[in-house]
Amino acid sequence: MRDTSVETDFFLDLRHVEFVVYFEDLLLRRADQLIEAGNVSLAYDLLMAVARRHRDAMEVIRDELVKEENELDSAIKQI
Repeated sequence: MRDTSVETDFFLDLRHVEFVVYFEDLLLRRADQLIEAGNVSLAYDLLMAVARRHRDAMEVIRDELVKEENELDSAIKQI
């Protein structure tokens, strides 16, 4: 049985990459199209998906950001 818990790495020669489109950007583009077409309900769902992905990503680094902010505040107060 194949182990699906391990992510496979892919390597691309950068000479063959013209541009990168992030998944969130695709969702936002599609949401714009849906709003223009009058399908606000589905557009809202896509926008909420982007918000959830952003929130989840921020949770991973939130503690580090707070620590850096506190260090910066301390450095400013010493000036």
